[in-house]
Amino acid sequence: MSNKEKHWDKTRGLMFITLALWFFFGYVVFMFGESLNSASFLGYPLAYYMCAQGSLLHSLLFCFGLQTNRKLLTKSLVLPKGRTNNEGKIYR
Repeated sequence: MSNKEKHWDKTRGLMFITLALWFFFGYVVFMFGESLNSASFLGYPLAYYMCAQGSLLHSLLFCFGLQTNRKLLTKSLVLPKGRTNNEGKIYR
């Protein structure tokens, strides 16, 4: 298997993990909103806080994590040592 095939296999795996976590935090957590309202965080019911702040925070963290992992994969699998990318950076 070539480096490009390994790269896309790992990238696909990262995407599926990210989509599964997005689904969990975007839908499954809110299915239990009634039971989450019994707890509070910063004076607000926990379900309200998760809707207002938690889902946005998770989305940002997932996007940042996915992009960071894809950059690491690209460095390690696609570009061999000493080769530069479009910006002229040398990967070591």
